[in-house]
Amino acid sequence: MGCMEGFLHAQGTSDDAYNYWLNALQKMEQSPEWAKMRKQNGLAPFYKGGKDFEMFVDEQIKEIRELSKGLGL
Repeated sequence: MGCMEGFLHAQGTSDDAYNYWLNALQKMEQSPEWAKMRKQNGLAPFYKGGKDFEMFVDEQIKEIRELSKGLGL
């Protein structure tokens, strides 16, 4: 079983704030400290940011909706 976490921003967030957090998370993902934390916790490398993350979330929502319909929910 896997676990994924993500950060979403509120509609209307300024481009400056959006880019600040996108850059901060990219920097964290590339840091040796984060690699060490992932290893200690048995986490596989997985990073999607910006538009890639938005597309990933949209696809996950689509798949869950289709699965839910198939289950009659």
